[in-house]
Amino acid sequence: MAYDPNVGVRLLPHVPTCEAKLAPILRESPKLATFYETLEVKNGPSLGPDVVTEGILPFLDRRDEFLKFSLVHKSWTALARFARATAPACARDIRIAIEFGMHDDRRRSDATGYTYDGDYELSHKGLGAVPMTLYCYNIQSDRPTEFLSLQQDGRTNYSFAPAGGSCVGRGVRTSFSKLRIDPWSLTVKTDDYTFAETSGGPLRQSYWNGLRIIRLNAVPYATARDSLGNYQYHNTNHGRMLVNDPNTVSPEESGTAMIDLRGTCFGVENAQDGAFRCMGYISYGRISVKDHGSSHNTYQRIHLAGGGYAGRLVPHADRTRDETAFGGNYDDEGSNGGWVLPLRIMTHSENNVGKGSSKWVVTEAVPVE
Repeated sequence: MAYDPNVGVRLLPHVPTCEAKLAPILRESPKLATFYETLEVKNGPSLGPDVVTEGILPFLDRRDEFLKFSLVHKSWTALARFARATAPACARDIRIAIEFGMHDDRRRSDATGYTYDGDYELSHKGLGAVPMTLYCYNIQSDRPTEFLSLQQDGRTNYSFAPAGGSCVGRGVRTSFSKLRIDPWSLTVKTDDYTFAETSGGPLRQSYWNGLRIIRLNAVPYATARDSLGNYQYHNTNHGRMLVNDPNTVSPEESGTAMIDLRGTCFGVENAQDGAFRCMGYISYGRISVKDHGSSHNTYQRIHLAGGGYAGRLVPHADRTRDETAFGGNYDDEGSNGGWVLPLRIMTHSENNVGKGSSKWVVTEAVPVE
């Protein structure tokens, strides 16, 4: 608190009003300013728009609590809409802001007319202390979606499945420039290929009993799969898991995948001891993370190598449960992908640790339970 010698008492510091904080935003959008001026609560809870907007909305979980909040009074529904426009948490909130006349500087022409699609700064559930930048796609549609723009190119964000063994055809490599992400759960949909390019293929993988064949035209993100065998059985591919430097593994030697989230605020938590599992028939996997020299267990650079006789190394939740045969040994041989890769927002200090490190730390993957 400040001290005023003329009064002789300590004064509380000046706290900007809600209107003062919103003034820069309202100046940019006359339509939004007009809407805010009309907000008032009549015949309901005696809380003005400034109290609700500044004292309640910032502390509500955007996904789970806003609906309950808006049902308290019809005027609060409008206030919630206002808050979504000024503190967006998803692509739908950006669309509301555009309807209020905001983000006109983002408007650009495309083949269909004009679009506002692009990278926007969002807050996780409207409460996130660390802002996240997500690409908002098809903003003006009924179902706008969110993607994470990868700052590194497809050479370090790819998945590869080679030919050989029970896989006949050409090896398939899928490179990703953006990942479909749920802004609420921060989970990636690994088999969304909207912003991906695939070369090679297709591969035809037959099953142990010859009764089923699947066709691989693309490989989901964070997926290393092959049918080239396992070094632990019949002396095939001896030493595949023993290579300590991922750069020495050529695509022909193994199913491989690279995750490179540098330049974003996201990482994969527990990458070495929980995030990934090897699955399928006599599967194996090797997980390599780029050492960041810190105690936290969230990584942005991860190299996966895996496969088996019909196996893969994938996110822990990426199960294929319709392939159980005798003894239950042949589960998870089939196609994979889905909402299976959870990410974590990293703090600024975490994101700046270990820049430029050249050391890879290698761990043997654990079979799925």
